[in-house]
Amino acid sequence: MTFISSILSHLHHRHIQTILLILLGAALLFPRLGDTYLWMDEAETALLGKNILTYGYPRMYDGRNLMAYSPPLHNEDYVEVVLPWLPYYVSAVSFYFLGVDTFAARFPFAVCGLIVIGLFPVIVRQLTDDRWTQIVAPWVLVLNVPLLLYFRQCRYYGLVIVFTLLIIWSYLHLASGHKWALWPLTAAAIGLFHSHYVVCAGTLMGLGIHWVMVYFYRISWIQIAIMGALFALFTVPWVLYAQFWTHGYVWFSLRKVFIFIGTLCARLSENFSAPILISLMGLWLFDRTRRFWRYLCVASGLCCAGTILNIPLFPYLTAICAVLALIKGGRDVRHCSLQTGVHLIWMLPAGIILTLSVFSPSNEIRYLVGAAPLVLIALVMAFSRLRQSFPKLAVAGLILIICSNILTASPALALRTLSFSALDFGAFMTDSEWSNQVGLKNLLPPEDSWFHRMAVIDAKIVQIGVVRSYPAGYLYELWHRYDGPTEGIVEYLKRYGHPDDTILTDYGSIPLIFYTGMRLLPEKLIYEPDVNVQPDWIIMHRGDFLQVTESFQRVLDTKYERIVLPYPDLLWDNRPELAYHHFSVPSDQPPQVIYRRLQPGAHL
Repeated sequence: MTFISSILSHLHHRHIQTILLILLGAALLFPRLGDTYLWMDEAETALLGKNILTYGYPRMYDGRNLMAYSPPLHNEDYVEVVLPWLPYYVSAVSFYFLGVDTFAARFPFAVCGLIVIGLFPVIVRQLTDDRWTQIVAPWVLVLNVPLLLYFRQCRYYGLVIVFTLLIIWSYLHLASGHKWALWPLTAAAIGLFHSHYVVCAGTLMGLGIHWVMVYFYRISWIQIAIMGALFALFTVPWVLYAQFWTHGYVWFSLRKVFIFIGTLCARLSENFSAPILISLMGLWLFDRTRRFWRYLCVASGLCCAGTILNIPLFPYLTAICAVLALIKGGRDVRHCSLQTGVHLIWMLPAGIILTLSVFSPSNEIRYLVGAAPLVLIALVMAFSRLRQSFPKLAVAGLILIICSNILTASPALALRTLSFSALDFGAFMTDSEWSNQVGLKNLLPPEDSWFHRMAVIDAKIVQIGVVRSYPAGYLYELWHRYDGPTEGIVEYLKRYGHPDDTILTDYGSIPLIFYTGMRLLPEKLIYEPDVNVQPDWIIMHRGDFLQVTESFQRVLDTKYERIVLPYPDLLWDNRPELAYHHFSVPSDQPPQVIYRRLQPGAHL
């Protein structure tokens, strides 16, 4: 007891907090880490990591199977060149020491989560002097279910968050006069580039905006030039070799930019805060003397909620709110006497969102995981300010945000109380006497497109309008097995198949290559009417994006045995995004079906 007391007496309360956070993080990150089988994107990282052990580089063709994508990710030598290599080598190192399995695939990225949990309190103390935020924000991060799910993925997410925080940490040290910080800043920027190109560009863009507007006189342009030269030395040769922009994954349009800005802002608020909370904070924190921010926050929250519900035009309105906030925020910073690093909290996410909107081929929330810790700091700072006037409301509201999605679900719950649906509204806008009189129908999209949009809105209202506790679901997942369709298919193929069997599937070939080693035929063969192919196994998923040809369906009906597996048919199995993640095996889904080729002379 004396020994323990002696140790505690030499530990600062900050160190004790960090130790407790890391212990809690380990308890939340590592249990059942290898239970759920890898889904498509994870299996891609793991399989290329596995191939590195054989070839020394991420080769997409192993002599038996080609990891086929459209457009392709590889060059003429089957070398993967579109995506960065660092995640593959991280998984390869893990496989080398721990063996090739699901746990080893995810382990190093879960370790990244522990690093983030340990580093985050330092970042918070660098960004704000608010004592309450310094204490509370690290606990909010370690209990944030979306981040925990991303850390438990064999994917680049953990690396992106680690390098983003290291960039912030080094940058703020450099601004404080610590010249040595230039080297970790440069190394972290290079690491982020080799984890995700576009996110790196956006992060450095946000950092550059902050340097120009806030720290221009605290960090010399010579230091920035040295960092830029070293960064270019370790990135430009790779860019010239890979030429990833030539593979058809980069496209631009002004309409896309506005839609992406709106949807990315809305998804960031949905996953790490709540859209309606933005409106409430605008009313609570800004009085009538700051009417611009008051009304803009109210409008932004409502627009984000509409964007999440897939209501037309709302992504554009959200984008307009975001652009107005950036312009006004930039003007305020120029006249602000408090020129500190706290402005990174909004400048860095802004740089990432703008860059993704221009260069990214999709607007998934996963690309914003590097900005998520900053959003959580902003969330806690808002509640800290609210606490000055309404202490009980602030504490209760923060607990509600952590433990429940009720604020996120509230707009959908309100719409569900209406006596009409989106489809009813769509019919009124096209077929009512009033709409015919004003000629509104002529201004709307074609009926098929219009009613499809209304059906999507109705489905989203049903999906979002359910009050859930994500921490409770996460704890259930840690304590119970998850038997997904990938596991069911793999185990059945291993038991009843042969290593030399051929497989044709409409989706999810990469996990099957990783787990079975059987030969996978190109997925496109399912949809080509003139191709007569009869593999040993055919795996079809409900709700796929295309319909099979009549000739292929006849082959299934006459030459294959239909086998129903006691596993749910989920196209993506278990993705980390909250909208697609299953904390338990869903019971409301039809069973997974696979087909086994009948032997000559056999009958159904």
